Amino acid sequence: MRGSVVAGRAVPRAPPGGSAESAVSVAHATRTVGTQRASSHYAALTTVLREELSVGL
Repeated sequence: MRGSVVAGRAVPRAPPGGSAESAVSVAHATRTVGTQRASSHYAALTTVLREELSVGL
C-alpha cells in the first residue's frame, strides 16, 4: 500500500475503487497483527532467557 509520510508516519492512500476509511482500517489491522506478533516473540524470548538463567544459577 503506497501513501505519503506525515510527521514520520505513513499515511495510507485509498486504493483504486476503495475508500480512505478502508485504507486506514487495513493499515491499522496490519499494525495490530505486527504488534501482536512482536509481543508474542518477546514473551517467548523472555521465557527462554528466564529458564536459562534459572538453570545457570
